[in-house]
Amino acid sequence: TKAAPEKVPTIRVAGLTTLDAGPYPGAWAEIAKRNFKIFKVELGSLDDKTESGAVRVIDKRLEVKCEDRWLIISELQQEGKKRMVTQEYLRGNELNLS
Repeated sequence: TKAAPEKVPTIRVAGLTTLDAGPYPGAWAEIAKRNFKIFKVELGSLDDKTESGAVRVIDKRLEVKCEDRWLIISELQQEGKKRMVTQEYLRGNELNLS
């Protein structure tokens, strides 16, 4: 017998809903006036005080605030660039989040 597939939580980011951030169709986001395709995410810390849509970089982790928690973007691709692990991207690129 096959095990039932694990339910993947729905992720909402700035009006975008996706079941996962896999390669197709994927999720897109504009961060610091740059377009990114999001490939992998992890659930971050709970937070009900920060406004949804906030973006921060902490310890080379790119985090986006969703409804009640932070979402950690662990793999992304800037438009016109190659797909990479977010920590590697942040080592060579600075995001102006102000």
